Formats: sequence, C-alpha cells, structure tokens
Amino acid sequence: MQWRFDYFRKRCGDCEVDVQFGSESDANYETNQPKLKRMMRFADYVDLVERSGPTNDFYMTANNTSHNRTALAALWSDVPAIGEYLDAGSPDTGFFWMGPAGTKTPFHHDLTNNFMAQMIGRKQIKLVSLSDTAHMANYLHCFSQVDGSAIDYERFPSMRNAHLIECTLAPGELLFLPIGWWHYVEGLDASVTMTFTNFLRRNDFSRDYVTYHEV
Repeated sequence: MQWRFDYFRKRCGDCEVDVQFGSESDANYETNQPKLKRMMRFADYVDLVERSGPTNDFYMTANNTSHNRTALAALWSDVPAIGEYLDAGSPDTGFFWMGPAGTKTPFHHDLTNNFMAQMIGRKQIKLVSLSDTAHMANYLHCFSQVDGSAIDYERFPSMRNAHLIECTLAPGELLFLPIGWWHYVEGLDASVTMTFTNFLRRNDFSRDYVTYHEV
C-alpha cells in the first residue's frame, strides 16, 4: 500500500472533499454532524491534518462519504479487496476516515458488522459487547451518554458492570466489529482508516430496527 500524505496531495490534491468541522465547540457534534460540514481542497485538508496538533475539531468520517467516495475514487482503486469476506461487486465499497491525532468517535453501536482497516497512524478503540447494552446509557437511537475518553463511573455506575475491551489498532491491522457492539475510537496519531460493511452475507439490519426514539 503506497498511501502517504504526499501521495494524497499528488493523486487527489485538487479534488473537493467534504469535512466535518467544529466538533470542539459542539458537545453533540455526532448527532449534529449535518450542520458541521465544510467543502475544501483535499490537499489543503491533508496539510491541515499533517501540521495540526491533537484536536477533534476537524475530521473526515463515514458521515462525509457520500461525496468523498466519488471525489477520491482514485484512492479507492488502491485499496486491496478482502475477497474471502467482502463483496467486490457491491456499490458500497468502504468508508474513508482521515484526521489528526485527537479525533474522537463517541460510544455508539452500528446496525451492520464492520471491518476496520488501519492504513496510517494508530487508533485506540474501546469495545463493549452487545450483551452489556443495559449498562451503556443508551439514548437517541444508537448513541451512549458515556464519554469514552474519560468514563465517569460516578455518573454512570452501571458501567462498572460492563466488560470493557481496549486495543490499539496499528497500520496494517484489521479489526472486526460485530453488529451491536459499542465502540469508542480515538486517534493517537494523524491517521487514515477504511471501514467496510459490504460483506458477502446480508449485512443491513436497519429495517429490523423498530424505533429511532430513545431507548
């Protein structure tokens, strides 16, 4: 894999990309993400990521993928297929995440199984099993009130009963995230990650999710 920041600038630098900004000033940045989008040249964003100190204030995430998958199509062609598990013919060919050290994805669960492939930099991941959902202060569909960066056991004492698994994902490593498993992700370095949901077997369970109200 030839991905490096200089390669990004050379290959797709003039492409316009969609980036989530303003997370540091919005406590509900994940649920408010449609209001926090900004378009910019990819080369300018790469410069920002590479030169920045730790921050969660700008991040290219799966929420930005609908536009970026087309804009950065030349990068998608670099990604090797995982043919034993993923459907190469699917139009859903992965999600591109890129940001500086300090980026955060709050505790949440997905309605799909996921592969998380680390390309550049490292990420710390905290996992809690689906079976421990009762301890996760679940609210607003798939989100948790628990701050994964500093779990407040006084405010959420039930979290002491949740089995917390922690790992650091390094470049070249792949993590399987089962459906319904809670996960918190934080960038330890300037990083690039690809996530995949286009498994060969059925992997869209949103139609079986009966409500998006608070649970």
